[in-house]
Amino acid sequence: MTSRKYPPTIAHLHQIILFVRAELVAISRFNESQIQKIELAVEEVIVNIIEHSQMSQDDFIEVNCRESIAGQGIEIVIRDSGIPYDPTSPQQQKNESEGCGLRLLFTIMDRVSYRRDGFYNEL
Repeated sequence: MTSRKYPPTIAHLHQIILFVRAELVAISRFNESQIQKIELAVEEVIVNIIEHSQMSQDDFIEVNCRESIAGQGIEIVIRDSGIPYDPTSPQQQKNESEGCGLRLLFTIMDRVSYRRDGFYNEL
């Protein structure tokens, strides 16, 4: 598993996306269209964390990438120390009707899961 930590700022968004792209290319099972869609989903998650998680500049966003167990894709885990937020809950999906961020995430990704691990959100 390859992992990187980033400050929770928009200024680091491009670095995060470049990291994810490099991991997708390294696995080499993805075409350019697939890579761009996955980057878009990751970008949506990261921007939401930065804008809504109430993290300080001392906190971090951790991005973990690894080849899936079945070897057919990639697993991307995004971890943050912001306020608890489960985008997979039916209530949150209902509240998302004003925007398209979660719908986009669930449409692009094969599977999305959430868990709270102590002080951390893991998506």
